[in-house]
Amino acid sequence: MRRGVRHQPPVAVVGGGVIGLACAARLALDGRRVLLFAARPPRAPDNAAADVYEPRTYALSAASCAFLNDIGAPPPRHCRFRALEVWDAEGGGHIHFSAAEFGVSHLGIVVEHSLLVQALFARLDTLAQVERVEAPPLAVENNPETGRRIFTGDGAREVGFVIGADGARSRVRDWMGVAWRRRDYRQTALAAVVRTAQPHQSTCWQCFSDDGVVAFLPLAGRVCAVVWSCSRERAQELLQSGAAFFEPQLERAFGARLGAIELLSGIASFPLHGGIVDDYVKPGFALVGDAAHSVHPLAGQGANLGFADLAALFAALEQSRGGGFSWPVLRRYQRAVKARNQWMKGGLEALLWLFSRSQPALVSVRSAGLSGVGRIAPLKNFFMRRAGVVAR
Repeated sequence: MRRGVRHQPPVAVVGGGVIGLACAARLALDGRRVLLFAARPPRAPDNAAADVYEPRTYALSAASCAFLNDIGAPPPRHCRFRALEVWDAEGGGHIHFSAAEFGVSHLGIVVEHSLLVQALFARLDTLAQVERVEAPPLAVENNPETGRRIFTGDGAREVGFVIGADGARSRVRDWMGVAWRRRDYRQTALAAVVRTAQPHQSTCWQCFSDDGVVAFLPLAGRVCAVVWSCSRERAQELLQSGAAFFEPQLERAFGARLGAIELLSGIASFPLHGGIVDDYVKPGFALVGDAAHSVHPLAGQGANLGFADLAALFAALEQSRGGGFSWPVLRRYQRAVKARNQWMKGGLEALLWLFSRSQPALVSVRSAGLSGVGRIAPLKNFFMRRAGVVAR
């Protein structure tokens, strides 16, 4: 433990999602006292050995998995994927990434949200430095005499620093007075679990079609988690119809690449909005994950960007001699993540715009570009490095 850390006020982590829980664990393992503002969700049925899967999943990169392993919370039940296949149903362009061409055993894993959250809470239960507060934080006070305090309905708690990991509607971001540049994608993401007639081949599949963006993420056997991003009107039509309507519609949007589809779960829906901040830090505060940036799910990079934020934050802390959240440390963290996250968000929005157009000239250009990237090894390596699959 660093000198004096035991007697310093705790670091407050606001947010009980995957990124907030992982952040709290890493802080505790670094010897810091942590005040975690996170309500523990009701424990889901123990389905780790059962043929029951959750629609909400993450496609985690090797870098994200490494962070989880480093904090002693290896991903629970998961499926490794060894290839990524992306194609343009309208123009015919396609690109294929395989683990073998990058000299790795797999490109990443697909893991269910609830199981990962349970694993992180189980790890936090073993760390004495972490105190959890279930009451939601209501306000923060910065006072030269009393220090920094967070108020809940039960009173006030002194904290030394605040990390906002509380999602796209972040209260911490509001406390900081940071502007949130929001964009409405005018789409809804539908999430479900399906069984396919043909094996998924340990591959993540993504199709750009005239009916939106459809991704199939491999789970066990012939089971896949599906994320279908489509117009709000189309999503409403699909949600109001039964499986007998949804299944053939999904097969058509996906080009029947894996044969007939059987719906195994209900259909969850999430309105899609993007957002990003200009300032990730203020004196006494830092934002990580969706509190700082929210991106379209078409590349499955939301959680990976959050883990990359954490890696950058702790790298900046390790480079500091005093080990504290000084202003130079915070600035170093912001410099490490700001341009990268803006690049990712802008790139995904450009792809979304390009693949939502049906003009023949644009269809021809985008399909040629997609196939062209697949034939240029340095470009493929560039994208894999950006995604955290291979070392930089």
